[in-house]
Amino acid sequence: TMSGTGTTTANGGIAFTTAFGKTLTRGLVLPATKSAVYTGTGGLVINNPGTFENSGTFDHQTDASISGTGTFNSPGTFLPKTSAGNVAISCPFNNTGTLDVQTGELSLQDNGAHTGSFDATGALLRFSGGTQTLSAATTVTGTAVEVTNGTITIGGSYDVTGTTAMTFGNLTFAPTSTVT
Repeated sequence: TMSGTGTTTANGGIAFTTAFGKTLTRGLVLPATKSAVYTGTGGLVINNPGTFENSGTFDHQTDASISGTGTFNSPGTFLPKTSAGNVAISCPFNNTGTLDVQTGELSLQDNGAHTGSFDATGALLRFSGGTQTLSAATTVTGTAVEVTNGTITIGGSYDVTGTTAMTFGNLTFAPTSTVT
């Protein structure tokens, strides 16, 4: 558990390796040149006023969830990989960098404001809750995208070569979007 006031900067990077859950209730910054490697099976809970600022590379190698009332901001690279199942992010998540789902599934279950790129080539990107706003600067590429809940607005480029499936929720392509 990291709690209290202030912000911690992980200048040496971060390794999440245990089976126990991790709780963050303060600011944590991963600098641009550093990596966080998440191989543990316990989830990461970010609770207000906690924030995680991923300016580096967050290498998510497990199905462990990221949840809570705090915010995960990712101006860096977020890599869900080597996951056989579903990685659920059920806290506010803002992608202003690169999100690359390399295997398995990634579910965004809470609010997000995005200006970065989403790539789910060979994997599944699922919008399953909250309000997701993808700006005109955002690109979405991949093999499969699902909308299972929430309100999703896509303002940028959308190029999914496989399936786009909707079961519940609202999906809107803004006038600024291009679909190929």
